[in-house]
Amino acid sequence: MYISLEQLRTSLKALDSVHTFFGTSFLAFKQLELPIDTVRPVDIANQEAFILDSFYNPSPMSNYYYIPLRTTVALLKLSHNQPQHA
Repeated sequence: MYISLEQLRTSLKALDSVHTFFGTSFLAFKQLELPIDTVRPVDIANQEAFILDSFYNPSPMSNYYYIPLRTTVALLKLSHNQPQHA
């Protein structure tokens, strides 16, 4: 089963207004289950890299992430030391 080109265009257009924060940093924070009322140190760079590797790397052989949010700058170069954001 494949997604039609028209459906892909429609979906990408709907995601275009979503800031990349919600697809990377916010998911990283949620995965860490950070409490709302308590300060806790976190290594956000590594957590974001985990999110990017898990959900946005189209192929293990690829050097890029594909993030379908703010599609005008959707391809980001892989950097395991410090994730880059659009």
